[in-house]
Amino acid sequence: MRSSGTAFAYNAVETSHKTVMRAKFRVLTLNMLKKLQSNRTALLLLALCLLFIYGCSTGPKRTDTPPAEKPIAAITDISPSDAAEKTRLAYAQFVDVRTTAEYKAGHADRAVNIPLDTLEQNLDRIEKNEPVYMICETGRRSREASEILARNGYTMIYNVTGGTAEWRSKGLPMK
Repeated sequence: MRSSGTAFAYNAVETSHKTVMRAKFRVLTLNMLKKLQSNRTALLLLALCLLFIYGCSTGPKRTDTPPAEKPIAAITDISPSDAAEKTRLAYAQFVDVRTTAEYKAGHADRAVNIPLDTLEQNLDRIEKNEPVYMICETGRRSREASEILARNGYTMIYNVTGGTAEWRSKGLPMK
C-alpha cells in the first residue's frame, strides 16, 4: 500500500498529466477543426467555380437582340445625262413610275411605264439581275420606288435625280 505522501504525489502527477493531455487534445481538436474549416471553404469555392463554369458553357446561347433584318441594297443617285448614256445599253432597264397620263404626255426614251401605285404588283416585269434606272417627274416618287425594289431584293438600282423635268431641260431624247 502506498503512503499518503506517495499517493498525493502520484495523484498530483496524474492530475497534471491529465491536464496536459486535455490541453494537447484541445489543441489537436482546434487544429483539426481549423483544417476542416479551411478544407470546407476550399471545397465550397471549388464547387461554386465548377457550377459557374458549367453554367456558362452549356445550353443554347440566348440573345435579347432580334435577328438582323435583310440589308437593303444601296440606291445610287444618277444624273439624267449619265442615265441617258447608261440606258442605251441593251441590258439596262428604264422604269418611269409616273401616272399613265404623265407618261403619255412625254417620257424619256426607252422608259417603260409602271406607275408607283402598281409597282409592287408588277415586280415580275423588272429583272432582278439587271441594272434598273428609276425616273419620275422630280425624283421623289422614283426614290420611293427604288426603296420598294431594294426591299424586294433588287441590288442594282439607280434613281434619276431631278426626274423627267431635268431630263427635258437638258434636251435629252424624249418620246
